[in-house]
Amino acid sequence: MLMFSQFRSSAREMKNLRSVILAALLLAIHTILSVLISIQVTESLKISISFIANVLTGCLFGPTVALINGALGDLLQFMIKPTGGFFFGWTLNAALASMIYGMFFYGKLPRRAAAMEETDGRKPFLMRFLGLDLKFFLRTLIAITIVNLLVNSLLGTYWCMLMYGKHFMVYFTPRFIKNLAQIPVNTLMTYYALRALAEVPDFRKLVLKQTSRK
Repeated sequence: MLMFSQFRSSAREMKNLRSVILAALLLAIHTILSVLISIQVTESLKISISFIANVLTGCLFGPTVALINGALGDLLQFMIKPTGGFFFGWTLNAALASMIYGMFFYGKLPRRAAAMEETDGRKPFLMRFLGLDLKFFLRTLIAITIVNLLVNSLLGTYWCMLMYGKHFMVYFTPRFIKNLAQIPVNTLMTYYALRALAEVPDFRKLVLKQTSRK
């Protein structure tokens, strides 16, 4: 029931003009990062930080909006900078990954540095900022692991097999190693990006407003 309520609440965001505008802005940021700041390792393997924009979309607007933005982001990226032929599987992967971010992060942020004084005492701000909100960090780790191993590695390998006709393990091994290695990096990037934004009053207020609508 909680999952369905998340999707309903997220779908209602599309009726809010400000939400649509902000989602479109995040879509543009995702596209720019995908096109300009990415490394194409092989035709079927790419390293990019554009997923952060989808994380923010999921955090602000939930799984429904994130799913739509993920799909549109993949289509825009292909139109601007195509790599090989178009295949619907990659669009589905982008949509699923963004949806998962929305399910895990919608209306949620790690504790602010000021709030961590209760457990960390009066440490300098930087020390409190670098400290972990363990519960939220585990949430982030689980979300990134699901996306990297199930969506990117397993499902992505299946699409490669359909596209190029080689054996499953030919594509799975390099994709699995790459995505496994990226789990700690992406987890830390995601956690500290949201941790930094949690210190911004306007952003935190916007996220908490989404929570009150659920």
